[in-house]
Amino acid sequence: MYQIMLFDRLNPNTYIGIPYKGLPEELEMAVKVDNEEESILNLGGVIRPGKPALREYKLEFVLPNDVVQGDHEPLFYLNFFRDAVENQRVLRLVINRVDMENKAIYNTDIPVVIEQYSVKEKYGCVGDMFVDMQLKEYKDHQGKVVQS
Repeated sequence: MYQIMLFDRLNPNTYIGIPYKGLPEELEMAVKVDNEEESILNLGGVIRPGKPALREYKLEFVLPNDVVQGDHEPLFYLNFFRDAVENQRVLRLVINRVDMENKAIYNTDIPVVIEQYSVKEKYGCVGDMFVDMQLKEYKDHQGKVVQS
């Protein structure tokens, strides 16, 4: 079992937790590696190990219309996502994992940006929002000031 939260890095008191009833059945994290493949005479193809690229997370979850205590209406979450994209916000993805005895296994706490998200509504699920979201790891970067 797990708990998924997205925090606004500029304002840590602003965050959302994916409603327990809407948690995805699986989490997907992709790590690409920038390996270089070359062809060398007499050897053929060889590969040079590269560095890992930015991690990518794919989440599919439901924002249920029947709100339980502590959760919000689906529109609250959708406004949070829209605001994060429109204002180019860096978020913190926090995933807490526990086993069946509720003992902590390990956690993920990583800065991310929303790469894209889509929202579906399905017949027979009035008011429920089905969200497919892709997040990408964010790394702080800035130029170096050189004094002459």
